[in-house]
Amino acid sequence: MKSLLTATAEKVNSIFIKLMTYENVIDWIQFYQKPYIIASLNPNISKISNNDWYAAPNSTNCAEAAHSLSNREGKQLKLMTAILRGQKLDMRYFKRIEIKKKTIILILLDMIKVVSSEKFQLSNEALTDNRKLVPQQKKHSIRTSKNKKPQRSTESSLAKNDFVSDT
Repeated sequence: MKSLLTATAEKVNSIFIKLMTYENVIDWIQFYQKPYIIASLNPNISKISNNDWYAAPNSTNCAEAAHSLSNREGKQLKLMTAILRGQKLDMRYFKRIEIKKKTIILILLDMIKVVSSEKFQLSNEALTDNRKLVPQQKKHSIRTSKNKKPQRSTESSLAKNDFVSDT
């Protein structure tokens, strides 16, 4: 009977006609032939847009949870009291949602800072590695080209201002 959930309206009617031949399912067919019942099960028969149909949950768990939460505020209340308590409950949950949103944003910002600082540390390590490699490469190239020991100078081969841009 899964085909009832995806079939077109004409196909659904033909399925119901075929099923009518079985006596033990007549009550079932009469129930599911009701327009509002079959429309709640089949998106091709429903007047709900496809976007809304597929965005809606497949169960009533959310409605049951909301019902349970609203009952915490009280049962058999006067209309005005129920409205005010419902408003209070809604505001409580909206505040929780806002706090969670802010927390998530702060966590994301912290993560960005950590990633940025790690990149900065990595780039600094790369610079210091390059500073160490450059003099060694020069010494090695001098030894191989002249076959003499290089003379050490008292000044560093790289000046302090080599890595600072003028702009």
